[in-house]
Amino acid sequence: FPSHDKANTMVVMETTAKGIGGEFYDRWQMAKSGESNYYPLFISWLIDDEYTLKFRDEDDKYKLERSLDDIEYGLIEAGATPEHLNWRRKIGLPDKCGNDIDQFRQEYPSNDVEAFIATGSPMFDAKKCYIYFTEAQKFTPKVGNLVYRGKDVIFEENERGNLTLFKDIKIEPNEMYRFANGADVAEGLAQGDYSVNATWDKKTDEVCMLWRGHIDPDLFAEELKKLYLFQGKQGYFGIEKNNHGYTTIKSAYKLGIPLYHNQTFDKGYPSDTGKIGFTTTGKSKAEIINDLNEWIREGILTSKDKQFWSEALRFVRNEKGQMQA
Repeated sequence: FPSHDKANTMVVMETTAKGIGGEFYDRWQMAKSGESNYYPLFISWLIDDEYTLKFRDEDDKYKLERSLDDIEYGLIEAGATPEHLNWRRKIGLPDKCGNDIDQFRQEYPSNDVEAFIATGSPMFDAKKCYIYFTEAQKFTPKVGNLVYRGKDVIFEENERGNLTLFKDIKIEPNEMYRFANGADVAEGLAQGDYSVNATWDKKTDEVCMLWRGHIDPDLFAEELKKLYLFQGKQGYFGIEKNNHGYTTIKSAYKLGIPLYHNQTFDKGYPSDTGKIGFTTTGKSKAEIINDLNEWIREGILTSKDKQFWSEALRFVRNEKGQMQA
């Protein structure tokens, strides 16, 4: 970035990412989010001809092109040539990285997500998450806001909007509770965490929309009411009630939004506690993460949200066995 100390000078920090955590990782994330004076510049291994290998003959090239896997197709989308893939197969992976794909991604990343993939104990299947991430990168969702038009709520495109639509929704009559909404409430500070609501379409088994923004907890309930109307009144909302969530739940209840009642499995079967909202505890967090792990592993979860897959790649067990980003 341009130095503020002297004119016509600049400061450059350069390194191999080498996993998550540490000063450089923190600085990179701040630069990406616009929270520092640094400009994030990622340099892919694919721009360097040093990491290419000529084929012995056309038959050798033909064999590689006929045996490409999903990861290699993703690299082609990122700009890899057949010669890049030939080097990766014959030198990069076996000689440089001991055929450890995660090690190769760290040492020779094609994007910053690969560069920071944890080398420790990822909670989710890193290979599948990375494939889903690269697929999501190819997709361009609609971004905008929900606004009232009389009694109706419509979607207006706005590149700075809070709502991301991953597909157009066709509302059919009499589809009660088709949409399951999960809301995570933040304090609302401009530089703090985001409040987020993800919508799961149970008819098609996919995440169909995501609301994300900085907003006061009571006003977040107003946005959830818009989502409820936009979903044809066929959704329900599970709002996390830890901390500021109580305010959102109370406001949502007054607005007539159908709310999730917390359940327990202490008796060996789902039992309604009668308590509105969801409480995240050490026990319930483990249950959520384990279920999500199964859904990712078995290919049940469908999402085109590249930010979600990016975060899933960085979710690990630390040295104490605790689950964390």
